[in-house]
Amino acid sequence: MRAKKNAITGLMTQLIIIALGLIVPRIMITNYGSDTNGLTNTLTQIFSYVALLEAGIGQSTKNALYKPITEKDKDGICRILSVSRKYYWKITKYYAGVVILMAALLPFVLKTELSAKTVFAVVFFEGMSGVIRFMFTENWMQLLMAEGKGYVQANITLITKLLTYGVKIVLACMKVNIVAIQFGFFCVSLIQLAIYKWYIKKNYGWIKYDLKSYENFELPDKNAYVLTEIAWTVFSSTDMILLSILFSTALSSVYSVYNLVYSNISGLMNSVYTSLIYLLGQTYSESLRKYEQVHDEFELMFMTGAAILMSCCSVLGIPFVRLYTKGVTDTNYIYIYLPILFGLIQILSWDRYVSGNLTGIAGYAKIVSKISVAEAVSNIVLSVILAPKMGLYGITLATAISLLFKLIYLTYLGNVVILKRSIRKSCFKIIAYLALYFSISFAFVIKPLAIESFIQFILYGVVTFLFVSLAYGVVAYFLDRQTFKSLIKRVGLKKKKY
Repeated sequence: MRAKKNAITGLMTQLIIIALGLIVPRIMITNYGSDTNGLTNTLTQIFSYVALLEAGIGQSTKNALYKPITEKDKDGICRILSVSRKYYWKITKYYAGVVILMAALLPFVLKTELSAKTVFAVVFFEGMSGVIRFMFTENWMQLLMAEGKGYVQANITLITKLLTYGVKIVLACMKVNIVAIQFGFFCVSLIQLAIYKWYIKKNYGWIKYDLKSYENFELPDKNAYVLTEIAWTVFSSTDMILLSILFSTALSSVYSVYNLVYSNISGLMNSVYTSLIYLLGQTYSESLRKYEQVHDEFELMFMTGAAILMSCCSVLGIPFVRLYTKGVTDTNYIYIYLPILFGLIQILSWDRYVSGNLTGIAGYAKIVSKISVAEAVSNIVLSVILAPKMGLYGITLATAISLLFKLIYLTYLGNVVILKRSIRKSCFKIIAYLALYFSISFAFVIKPLAIESFIQFILYGVVTFLFVSLAYGVVAYFLDRQTFKSLIKRVGLKKKKY
């Protein structure tokens, strides 16, 4: 019941966020121009680097909480949360220092037409929102996720997102200074803190933070998770930063518009995934044999879901961008092959999600962290080589190529080393889905859809989704018939506990 509640709440929340998230960038582009939009999106990427100061704490906290939560060990929960908060508080002061340093340096590093004072203020308020989050709410969020209360986090996220987008839309339409918009975002982070504090006090009043009693306790594999998170953030954030430095924030804005579509769709899937992921952790702690079935169902569900959604995006990507940027003339937004590359990146990423999670809960974080570093380095090297010659295409192609390394390794590690079985079934699914994805995508590059309005876009979208879902459903059935039937039965039964 809790799993379904989490999934439905997370899905509905993300749909609302996506709808609002599509409105705000459009308003920013039309009212402030591509330069300002590119700047704000680049800063978001840069601060994902700064957030590496807390890298690994959240993942190791959540994984460590599964066992005491399953055993209803309140003392164990308090021990882990106490140590986790100690780490979070320790890095917060460093985070604040880095924020100030970045605010002073970035106005002279980024190629933007905005004044140095404006860039400084925008960077400062963006960073201070992170200070609030790391010092207080991150610790509580890991507890809620590990316990399977993702629906609580989803509801709080919805409230704060509605406030954030409301502030941005109102102020942007008034064309106030971009600094005022960023300050409004900071104020919303304070409201979010108040909501979390009220909920935790009401429902977890028994939690005690006693550092003296747990001073010798360490979060398991924390350093390995730190290295993995650093590598992943470098890997995923390189593109827009390189574009802003090598080319311009305007070209970064082009990237952000395409990324907006795919990150929102990925966020939609992630809202379901994160609301159910506690099942993997808790099931693994109970029985490896029982876990294997749940693992296969998760893998089939999210591999198929990613392939379906990304195929739809590759078909409808260019028509959407044409409609979305209509009237914007300060830079070219149409790159016909970008939707295919962006979709490929998401498919390769999601194909390894379940196996990647397994390696973490099975204690292979240290080994995986080294592969993550290799992946990040290869992305940077390939991006630097390909970007000057191929521009946006080079940046995205480098990312897609680099993703293959870790996908292959995690698929092998999860199946052969941990689950002690053949890798064949997983590989067949990956190859078959990629083949179908490219077939659908290039067919519509040769003969693109002629869409002139958003109403027409929605109609085409529904038809495309149904057609693509049927195609992948047939492939999934023949590739893994037993798991397909098990998954359909699992989702369809109302009384059976997941």
